Amino acid sequence: MSIWARRYQLLGVIRLATMKARWFLALAAAGLASGCGVGGADHDGTWLLLSLDVDGVPFAIDRPLFMDITSDGFSAATTCNSQSGDFGGDIMTTLMLCGDEVATAGESYMRQAFETKPVQRDGRLVFESGNVRLVYEAFDVPPPGELFAILDDPTLSVDETELPPEAATGTAPPDFESLIPVASPTREVELFLGQFGEHICVVYGTSTAMDKSCTEPRFAAIQAVAASIPIYGQPLLRVALIPDRFAVAAAARQDLGRYETNMLIVSDDAPAGRYVLHDEAGAELALVIPTPWVDPTI
Repeated sequence: MSIWARRYQLLGVIRLATMKARWFLALAAAGLASGCGVGGADHDGTWLLLSLDVDGVPFAIDRPLFMDITSDGFSAATTCNSQSGDFGGDIMTTLMLCGDEVATAGESYMRQAFETKPVQRDGRLVFESGNVRLVYEAFDVPPPGELFAILDDPTLSVDETELPPEAATGTAPPDFESLIPVASPTREVELFLGQFGEHICVVYGTSTAMDKSCTEPRFAAIQAVAASIPIYGQPLLRVALIPDRFAVAAAARQDLGRYETNMLIVSDDAPAGRYVLHDEAGAELALVIPTPWVDPTI
């Protein structure tokens, strides 16, 4: 090979190396500018929706919305239906009728965001797609006993035989991991705090019925929705589950009801609405009191 041929060959190698270096630097710069792309096992887990902005304006969302990420993809609750699949790829949506223009719009905006791949910034997942910006923060799901310590105390738990028998209610009592009696404001209803699987439940019994209203720990940690007892028919009382850390704040809200062993017995005249309780560290629990029951036959 001539000296000129060797020079041209060497020049080609140098040019190729220079192009690769520029390409690598461009990718590195893009990564530094946008954050870390999502797709590794370090992003697996539960995430809580922090904010949804449309055209720079916050889109109001009145309940906690969670997203789970695994090696198989994501699954997220929206303002209406649930969506799952791969970010920026195939996405499936449940087909529940929303019946609310705001909920439908929120679902559409979130779908738009999921059609892009998020980046991680400061421990948060950020989706940016056109006029939509969606942000999640990591959420550690607490075990039931961390929220309600008495559920882990076997000396306080009673047997399911303390519930009304199947012969009277037509319902066989399920097997609870824990079943803690709670003082009831009326003799017509027996109240219990229960753990059923990983769910936390308000359990009740009357002379003719036995049932439970349960919630996942992820929801119980940040929102308490007053449940009607009995669940079906005209309620005799309304009860909201209150984690230990918010007990003092709940007991102080005598304008809304009476606190008793992790339960707020909501007053009949308590105004419907969303209230915020704070613990000593400043963490928040949303207390939701629905509008009063209305007989559907009238």
